Amino acid sequence: MFYHVLPLNVSHPFSKAGGDCTEGDRVEECLCLCQVVKDKGLTAEEEEMRRSHDLMQRTEIIGLVIDKESGSVDYMNPEAKRYYGVSMDTKKSTDKPQLDLAGILETCDFESGAERAAIEESLREIKLESNTVQFECRKVSNGTDTQTGGADAAGGMVWHRMVFVPCKNPGSGKDSLYVNEYDISELKKVQNDLRAANMAQDALV
Repeated sequence: MFYHVLPLNVSHPFSKAGGDCTEGDRVEECLCLCQVVKDKGLTAEEEEMRRSHDLMQRTEIIGLVIDKESGSVDYMNPEAKRYYGVSMDTKKSTDKPQLDLAGILETCDFESGAERAAIEESLREIKLESNTVQFECRKVSNGTDTQTGGADAAGGMVWHRMVFVPCKNPGSGKDSLYVNEYDISELKKVQNDLRAANMAQDALV
């Protein structure tokens, strides 16, 4: 690995055991801040994957990788684990979150059973050369707090945009779905307020 090293020379009072330091009793230290800047020997593709992984660890967007055949979740970024209440501590690298595609869809409040069935059919039929499957839905709950009933802290409805992208799992090579999920509650509130204002204006005409 390559490191960027920043040396820092610091000076601070030295406290003797059993008493305060006197004038001139100081200690000089050199601290080094080290940061990995590049992994030696990585190919361009591997370096891109590392940067993508680092980005997924820091984003506020919920990110998951789902096995297309079984529906099991193979990967969750920290935001997904926080939202769905999956422990951040896994004892083994082979541990998999107890969450699947069906469980994720259960947190969505669809307008009808037919709407959910149509989405499930689209996800079954999606292929690598296909377009993404995306939709907006009101969240019933995040799977951990059933008391919220899909309401945020201010009492408003929680809406998410769900985007499913067909991909190959780089670890297993299996057909998978890469899922992006993010909160659009504020956008929905603005749209509803604008719709209500337009209706009120039309009523005055």
